[in-house]
Amino acid sequence: MEDKFLNKIKTSFNLKALFEFQRVFEKKITKIFVLVTNLEIFHSIQLKSV
Repeated sequence: MEDKFLNKIKTSFNLKALFEFQRVFEKKITKIFVLVTNLEIFHSIQLKSV
């Protein structure tokens, strides 16, 4: 009985940690993606103006 309860706590904790990690990771990926996109746009504008 106690083992099942402990396993439930562990599982829910792991899921919470996993979701938190995923959220942070997605934010970072989005930031990087935006930066890269901005750089690409910047470069294409520079190339057009040359």
